[in-house]
Amino acid sequence: MEISLLTDVGQKRTNNQDYVNLFVNRAGRTMIILADGMGGHRAGNIASEMAVTDLGVAWVDTQIDTVNEVREWFAEHLEIENQKIYQLGRDEAYKGMGTTLEALAIIDNQAIYAHIGDSRIGLVRGEEYHQLTSDHSLVNELLKAGQLTPEEAEAHPQKISSPSLLDKKMRFNLI
Repeated sequence: MEISLLTDVGQKRTNNQDYVNLFVNRAGRTMIILADGMGGHRAGNIASEMAVTDLGVAWVDTQIDTVNEVREWFAEHLEIENQKIYQLGRDEAYKGMGTTLEALAIIDNQAIYAHIGDSRIGLVRGEEYHQLTSDHSLVNELLKAGQLTPEEAEAHPQKISSPSLLDKKMRFNLI
């Protein structure tokens, strides 16, 4: 398996609010964590770095070796991290900061991931790409409900993430 990590500031922003890193725990299990600070919010870069670093530090100190243990770890640690970012975001200097989050653990020949927001996880096999996640956004919900066409969704002004690590009550997918 080849693993590459890369972020890009894109064409609209002057600062990169993405943060990505790879961590290996004491059982030799790999976790890749990517966070994209919310661009319109103050301190998005701080939220994304904080989420990746805190979760990574917690991961390397584990002996987790099964998919079920990862599932339990995600449920516990994503909630803890959400509360940390939410609390810091109440400070005036960081008000409204937030981030999306993608975390993927590799256990033997299996991968388990957590998905929050509108960053994406995909699988590349040979020349084929398969998107594994769907965006947590108002526009995506409208698209799934048949209230928007794909063309309307692509041009919609609110096609940004809604749930993120900043919400008092966070929603995430574990797959």
